Amino acid sequence: TKPVRKSICRQFREFYDVLHQPAAARFGLASFLLASISLVVNNAGPNSYAKWFEMSALQNGIDNVTSNLLMALCIYYFRRNWLGISWRKGYALGTLLMQLLSLVYIVTVYCDWARNGWWIVFVDQDSELAYSITYFLGIVIIPEVTTPGLEGITYGAMTTLHNCGNAVSNVISNNLLPIYN
Repeated sequence: TKPVRKSICRQFREFYDVLHQPAAARFGLASFLLASISLVVNNAGPNSYAKWFEMSALQNGIDNVTSNLLMALCIYYFRRNWLGISWRKGYALGTLLMQLLSLVYIVTVYCDWARNGWWIVFVDQDSELAYSITYFLGIVIIPEVTTPGLEGITYGAMTTLHNCGNAVSNVISNNLLPIYN
């Protein structure tokens, strides 16, 4: 017996229905807003670190390597130990943690000892941990908010929506970066 093929119009209609589910819409909006806001820090980071904290190329390299290593380790840990948790609670926790840990940068304003490159290397790792939570859960969410057979296109749509936040963060960054020159 041959599998029954759905018409392309029917498949697009099912995909449209998936994207209009409340969970998918909330996840897409949250992902877009997080990318729009949090990536401004990433874009402005190297310029502000070099100017304000006299961060060396070595410190910047260590920061980048440890951030990527930490993200890989976190995703491995979450995959092994977090698959049974509620993704809604985990995503909310990761989002809240990412924003709260970003507030640690305020210490640099009030404490002279925190105005150095090594402090920034440490603080970036905290933010990377929280970002790893939201990234991992973003991958786990897709199969739960879509219908069988539409997982790939839904993941692509959510990833595209998240990446559209990059354009917004670039506009904000381009307006902020001239103060660092």
